[in-house]
Amino acid sequence: MSLFLAIVILFGSPNLQALLDEKRWDEAEARIAQLPPESRVRFQGIVAMGRGQPAVAAQAFEAALQSTPGVPELHLHAAHAYYKLGKYNDVLRHTRASSALQATVIAQPLLEARALEGLERDAEAYSVLRQACETFEGENRPWLELAALAHRKKLTSEVRRAARHVLSRKPERDVVLSLFRLLYGDPDALPILERIAASYPADAEFRGLLGHVYARERRWFAAAKLFEDATQMGGDFAFEAADQYRMAGTYRAALRMNGMVPSSERQMAQRVSILFERAEYDRIVAIDVSFKDPGSLYRVAYAYYAIGDHVQARARAKALLTSPYREEALALIASMSRTQP
Repeated sequence: MSLFLAIVILFGSPNLQALLDEKRWDEAEARIAQLPPESRVRFQGIVAMGRGQPAVAAQAFEAALQSTPGVPELHLHAAHAYYKLGKYNDVLRHTRASSALQATVIAQPLLEARALEGLERDAEAYSVLRQACETFEGENRPWLELAALAHRKKLTSEVRRAARHVLSRKPERDVVLSLFRLLYGDPDALPILERIAASYPADAEFRGLLGHVYARERRWFAAAKLFEDATQMGGDFAFEAADQYRMAGTYRAALRMNGMVPSSERQMAQRVSILFERAEYDRIVAIDVSFKDPGSLYRVAYAYYAIGDHVQARARAKALLTSPYREEALALIASMSRTQP
């Protein structure tokens, strides 16, 4: 059950509550038909939301509010439905009408903040989330929402500040993973990311993610080692390890890791790239793969040229004349023309 469906206050008998909790929508709908008209419509809205019909749900909650106005829980239901529809003015209208819940139901300020952001009122959204962080002091969710908003608005220092606060509380792994991804593109967050990875020494995913961070920083050998470690832990990072070893000029290790990648054109293209940088042209021409990407096709054409098979080299170079490698292909053809009329 999503956050917003989990926190709302539902009405009716325990049996109906159980049906809703278990997402048994058809059975719940049959029981709803037995309710008094003034109660029936609100539950119809809940079932519609459960079935992924927010427009139907919004209409039902509006009707319920006509019958029983001033119920903040119904306003929160309606706000959630309108949020799914992307109607932020309506979300804001209903979250403001459910302000009585802002200190007790965490969804109220989170929905209000999202509505404000949707309306490009970012400063107000940030203020609402800051207040929610103070109100729900023991909860990580407002801080994660605050960090996500700051990330979307490229306020990197605020993302780091929120992340440090949450990490100091030793949250669950999925929370830490969310923070890692928010911090990923911030060079100043590298010490935080390194500490996170160090806190999960046997976790292949964190190891691999840190490898991607190092790769972005052009720390190719360190990234390769991290990817290799993650692969040995059971992660799927052999391709990345091979690529980073290639970038670092450690070709033997690159070929070793490439050999651990499942066979595919992508894997063979990487192998050709590594062999090309080692100038092992005879090994390239021995690879019997019909490549589609022009980079690999050019390397194969050049490899034939390098071993003296100009017939094959020329044929492959001509096939590249309508590709992004046109200039390289023309240069290769011209070189062959000078040496072999």
